[in-house]
Amino acid sequence: MSNIIAGIGRGQLPYAEEHKEQKKKIYFRYKEGLKDLPVSMNPYDAEKSEPNFWLSCLLIDEDAKGMFSSVGTNVNIEKGAIISTKSSIGNNSGIGVDAECGEIHIGNDVMMGRECIATR
Repeated sequence: MSNIIAGIGRGQLPYAEEHKEQKKKIYFRYKEGLKDLPVSMNPYDAEKSEPNFWLSCLLIDEDAKGMFSSVGTNVNIEKGAIISTKSSIGNNSGIGVDAECGEIHIGNDVMMGRECIATR
């Protein structure tokens, strides 16, 4: 690590707890807001661990209906994506930030980029 990056890291260290608390609030806001959907926030064992909450993600229940016509495994959907419920997405694929998907099929091992618009 260069001295510059180390200096930036040291400068941020006093604010680490504040940043963690902000990320924790985001996590629980999502958890509360999504409680009625067939999803769950990334799990952790509160008795044995304390996550840093830096990354919030969710797991879509296997029996969830209506989000896609079909969904593969290891799928990543970034924030702001707009998706038709008639779309399908294959294994190891993703949809980028603010991307828009009409009634399309995204195959296996495909990543739609940021702000990409795909329609049929």
